[in-house]
Amino acid sequence: MFWSKWWKTITVIVGIIALTVGGIVLANNMSNTGDIALDDTFTSKFIDRSVKADDGFHFFESQNGHYTMWFPSGYYLKEEGPMYVSKDHYERLSMRQDKDGDHKLGGNEFVGEVRTMYRGAVTQGGIDTNLRMLLDDVSYNGDHKEIGTEDTVIYYGSSNFGLKDKRAFITDPKESYANKYFALIQDKEGDQFLTVKYSLFCPNEDESACGNNGEEEAHFFDTFIRNIKFR
Repeated sequence: MFWSKWWKTITVIVGIIALTVGGIVLANNMSNTGDIALDDTFTSKFIDRSVKADDGFHFFESQNGHYTMWFPSGYYLKEEGPMYVSKDHYERLSMRQDKDGDHKLGGNEFVGEVRTMYRGAVTQGGIDTNLRMLLDDVSYNGDHKEIGTEDTVIYYGSSNFGLKDKRAFITDPKESYANKYFALIQDKEGDQFLTVKYSLFCPNEDESACGNNGEEEAHFFDTFIRNIKFR
């Protein structure tokens, strides 16, 4: 009798353990989407899956609550400072493309990095100053365009960054290809703005081969900057 009860107890315990382990494995498999934007613990907490975005993007809400954007699939948010800083009137984000997972790129494609900086409670003079600083930093001779959406004014452009004798130089992207995209998005109704720098790194020694994807990269950047909304 004793051994019979003991064996039943052991059987019940083993069954409970098996169900628990099976449930954990199933939950992990269900949560593993293959998209690092959704699977990364830090990045995913800013993404609202209930809000629809175009294919290749997810709806993203800033921690300070002042803006939303479409976060690119296959990218993750760098958590450590100074790559990530969030305050009420200032936020800095650094998004890196997943090079080692399912989104690994081939030899003739760029690997991307998107860096954004949000500022609030800024005067128009402060916004103008930041635009000049952005153009001085990444544009070719200040070249840029301006477009308007329902809620924002966007100043944007592209350039080609290169290195010669360990010194950086900027050339006209029309003469080669663009590997740097930039924008300043200004809220029409308030005192907020956000700057974006989209940098492309070619894994191929012959970087000119990456220029074949210019239209795709330009479309990606245009979609990204047009879907930044202020609150």
